[in-house]
Amino acid sequence: MTVNGIGGASLTLLCLTGAIIWWPGVKYWHRSLRVDWRTHFPRFNWDLHSALGFWVLPIVLIWSFSATYFVFPHAFSIFLVFDPADRVTDNWLFWLSELHFGRFTRLTEMLWAVLGLAPGILAFTGAFICCRRVIFKKPANPYK
Repeated sequence: MTVNGIGGASLTLLCLTGAIIWWPGVKYWHRSLRVDWRTHFPRFNWDLHSALGFWVLPIVLIWSFSATYFVFPHAFSIFLVFDPADRVTDNWLFWLSELHFGRFTRLTEMLWAVLGLAPGILAFTGAFICCRRVIFKKPANPYK
């Protein structure tokens, strides 16, 4: 369980830093929301990582935040002391659990299962982007 909690916290941090790094600026942000399927593989990979990361960010943040909470609830206790009768807290925890598992209808459960592939796809595309930068790094110009 501890590994899951640490993984959830790490994924939350990765989502937040990824969103900051992703931001292409006011002028070009709309370009990062779609994938050009007819381009060369490195550009396709970049587009897929950028667009998929943008579109699944809210869901993955919910999953990572709730996973962290489920393992380390005491770390969140400062946020859950609003209602002395714990009605607000109980309601909040119920909805957090429903969102984490997609327990609304069969359709949302299937959608959550398909969206569950997104972190793996993002890990693969991100590793490809990183490795490509390292492997094909341009040598420094010795005559500068």
